[in-house]
Amino acid sequence: GFAVMNDVSERTFQTKRQGQWTKGKSHDTFGPLGPWLVTRDEVSDPHDLDMWLDVNGEAVYGSTKWKTANGRDPSTAANVSYTLQKSTGAVYAFIEGWPPTAELELVAPRPTSTAAAQVTLVGRPDLGPLAWTYTNSTMHIVMPDLHPDSLSWDFFYTLKLVGVE
Repeated sequence: GFAVMNDVSERTFQTKRQGQWTKGKSHDTFGPLGPWLVTRDEVSDPHDLDMWLDVNGEAVYGSTKWKTANGRDPSTAANVSYTLQKSTGAVYAFIEGWPPTAELELVAPRPTSTAAAQVTLVGRPDLGPLAWTYTNSTMHIVMPDLHPDSLSWDFFYTLKLVGVE
């Protein structure tokens, strides 16, 4: 059968306390499972299930793993995972690590039009839309002038991309 599990990690333990995976994954509650178990005959394709997630106060619901317009899975890019919110068409990019420069380059999303595309940093509505350009099949996003220590989250941040394929 199948059950949902959340693989939780304590990144500070992994990176600032001699960087062992075991330290960051072995605490109580760091592998919640359930609350449901379903049998194989109840799920036709376990890789095509809808998921729900709350990221910095924004509900990312009714989402599935995103594929580009040409059917390519962009999650193979280093440190970036994507999900598509079916009801709105918004693509969420989950990115590990704040970029070392003021510009983030994403090769997977392609704007449907310059007027329609918008990029925001989830959890920071005060920043408004981020500036971006699209050249050489790459979306260049100008990141806000924030020190990573000033963010209320560590290690991962999320961009909401509207009007991309």
